[in-house]
This record gives sequence, C-alpha cells and structure tokens, in this order.
Amino acid sequence: MKKRFTLGTVLALMLLVAVTTVVIAYSMVHRELEKYFDLSTAQRTEFGKFIEARNDIQRNFIGAADDNEILDGAIRGMLSALDDKYSHYLNAEEYEKYRLGLENQFVGIGITASLSAEGDILVSDVYEDSPAKEQGLAPFDRVIAVEGTPVSELGYELAVSAMTGEENTRLKITVLRAADGSVADITLVRRRVDVQAVYSEILSGQNIGLIRVRNFDLNVDRDFREALERLLAADVSAVIFDLRNNPGGQLDVMCPMLDALLPEGTIITMRDKNGNVYPQTSDAAEVTLPMAVLVNENTYSAAEFFAAALREYDKASLVGEPTTGKGYAQATIRLTDGSALILSTMEYFTPKGKSLSGTGLKPDVTVTLTEEERSHFNQLTHEQDRQLQAAIDLLTSKLASPEGETA
Repeated sequence: MKKRFTLGTVLALMLLVAVTTVVIAYSMVHRELEKYFDLSTAQRTEFGKFIEARNDIQRNFIGAADDNEILDGAIRGMLSALDDKYSHYLNAEEYEKYRLGLENQFVGIGITASLSAEGDILVSDVYEDSPAKEQGLAPFDRVIAVEGTPVSELGYELAVSAMTGEENTRLKITVLRAADGSVADITLVRRRVDVQAVYSEILSGQNIGLIRVRNFDLNVDRDFREALERLLAADVSAVIFDLRNNPGGQLDVMCPMLDALLPEGTIITMRDKNGNVYPQTSDAAEVTLPMAVLVNENTYSAAEFFAAALREYDKASLVGEPTTGKGYAQATIRLTDGSALILSTMEYFTPKGKSLSGTGLKPDVTVTLTEEERSHFNQLTHEQDRQLQAAIDLLTSKLASPEGETA
C-alpha cells in the first residue's frame, strides 16, 4: 500500500529543508565575512601609516600634491626597499617607452645604458646615426645629470626614462668623459632610433665569421639565426660572437639562439622563491665549428649566460675582460592603469648549475683595453681592436691544430 503524506506534512518538510539551507548558507557567508573583515582590519593596520601620511600631506603641505604622483612614489619606494637594483617600477608612460625599447626601436638619444658602479648612467654602447653619436658620446662615458638634476637624486630608472621623450624635443645631459675625466653639458635633440641588434661579416683575410649581438630583445633570435645561417652557408671555419657592452634582454630570445649552437642538454635552469625548478633545454642539432666569445664588464645578464653556456659545453673560449655577474631574472607585471613592476622573480643557473651572481665570468684569454681604447671603442678598426685580434689568434691556433682541422 502506498504511503500518503498530508499537505501539512509536506509543508513542514519543505520548511525544514528551507531552514536547513538558510542555516548552511548563513554559516558559509558568515565565515567568508569574517575572513573579509579580518583581512580588511589587517590591511587597515598595514597601510594605515601610508594613508595617514598621505592625508597629512594633503592637509598641510604648502605646495601642490598630486595623488597619482604620491602613489607612484610610494610604489617606487616599495621596490627600492627590496634592496634589489634589478627591481623597479615604471608608470604607464615609462612602461610604454620600455616596451618600445624591447622592440629595438625608441625615441631618444641613441645609447645603451647600464647602471654604473657609482650609481649613475654608464654608456655601454652608442648607436650609429644617433644624436649621441653626433655629439661624440662614447662607451664608458657616464651621464651624471639629466636636465640639471643629478642621476643620484633622480634614481637610475627615472633618469634613463627621462632621456627618452617626444621626437624633436631637446635634452640636456651632463657627461663625465671616460677619455680625460672632463665634465661637459651637452644638448641633444631626441629622435627615433632603430637599433640594428645583430651585425655579421666574414673577417677580411680570414675565413672566420663575426656576429655582433647588441642585446637579446625582440626578434634578435630570428636575426641571429639568419646571420649564422649566412656564415655557415659561406663555409666559414670558425665564428666569433661579440657580446661586449651587451646589457642582456629576454631569456626566451637567448634560449633559441643557444639551441642553434649547443648539443642536446640543459641551456639554463630557473628557480622561483618556492624552490620550483624550470630547466630550458636544447635539441641535438649543434654547430661544431671552433668558437670564441668577446666579453667585458658590460656583458650582462642573458649575454653572460650565453657566453657561460658555450664555455661549459666546451664549445667556445671567452676573450676580453671579466663580466660583472647577474643572477636574477625579472618578470614584467602589468598593473591595471598601464604601469608595471619589473620584479626579480627567478634565480638562474648555468648548464652546470652555477650562479653568476656577484662573480661573473673570467675570460680564458684576458685582454684589458686602455682608457684611450675604451673611450674610442666604436671607432676602433678590427686591426686596432686587441680583444678581437686575440680571439682571431686563438681560433687560428685551434684551426691549425689536428683537433681544429677535424672540428
């Protein structure tokens, strides 16, 4: 016999289910609200000092106080407090300039800049057909002030950003000349500069290819492979890679370049703050010619690891001067208003598991340029370039040996 429920029983069961659902939902919401209010309390405690200082500035500062600039300054301060010279903040305008630079084009004066030991701007390279070249700037010159404000006051990143700007606008910089130690104010007119990041040739009188790589930014891997293929098609006997004054760039550009040169194995290993490891590997295709890599103190970051990997696989010897040593990789983290954090997020290691942080690379053949040679670096002919000549001599010796002949 079927059991029948009265209408009252059904309504009572429905009410019980509804009450139970409400109780469960309330408990869940209550727990989430507790978490929310706990978080809000923690945030109020953590950021209360900032809000208090900002309000005091707005109430009492006799000058103009812009909230956006105050916030930008606070974020810059947070990055500065990390005590990591590779991490920094870029506002939306600065980030757009930075992005164009990664594409090897920008409006500016035409130099590659790096952070000097003194904390100002070291000129690593000067591009052809640029305002800087026309005004006689040379590698190892230092920019110590921009528009009359010392770089030490502006900060390195802001100073570099200030040197870019609208096309056909004027810029005054103060330069400490490497050649003679003199200080000069120079006025330049910014213009669009296209960077030829990869240059190649077959050295006159030698069957040796030369590939100069200015940086490891967008499309450099493509241009590098094309240059390498041209040299191999010309049947060169050896190759020199010139990475002097190369400030590095993107690891996803560097790895395909090394993949074309190395045998199967690890190119570089990345490790995050949680200890997770991310190796990058190469396939079995490789170039078997004798190689040399030219380096100096401004061979930096990805450029150092390019050189280190070739040496650790016994593919190349290093010639020149010791590098500085950089052991962290930076990620670009976009913020909602178009600004960005450039933040050190990974530690990286050579194929043999070594960190270059603070140690850098010591060349197999050390050739130190004089101050005169440094100051006229871009004007040196191949015959005057003693580091290049040392690399040629090294490869010529290898090619003359039985091992070199069968390589």
